[in-house]
Amino acid sequence: MEKQTLAKGELVEELLARLCAGNAVLGAMHRGRGLVWGLTFDADHLAAAVCAAAFERGLLVETSGPRDEVVKLLPPLTATRDELAQGLDILADAVRACAVP
Repeated sequence: MEKQTLAKGELVEELLARLCAGNAVLGAMHRGRGLVWGLTFDADHLAAAVCAAAFERGLLVETSGPRDEVVKLLPPLTATRDELAQGLDILADAVRACAVP
């Protein structure tokens, strides 16, 4: 289980790094380890908007932090690699939707 969790965490980190690189104009940054991750933006209000857009697309994520400035990602340990990739695709779509002025 530990090796699987580490491998899944590496996948999540890789996909979040791509998401952040593609949204550098928003100041998107990620941090975390294993299957506990946070996604932040230069504008604090974007985290709540991304969470709402993700929910509309069927993905449940929530905000965290003293100003609700972090999109908190806590996928279940039992999630498959395909499910993780699908969830992060939905998250990336939500970020793109919120990037439109």
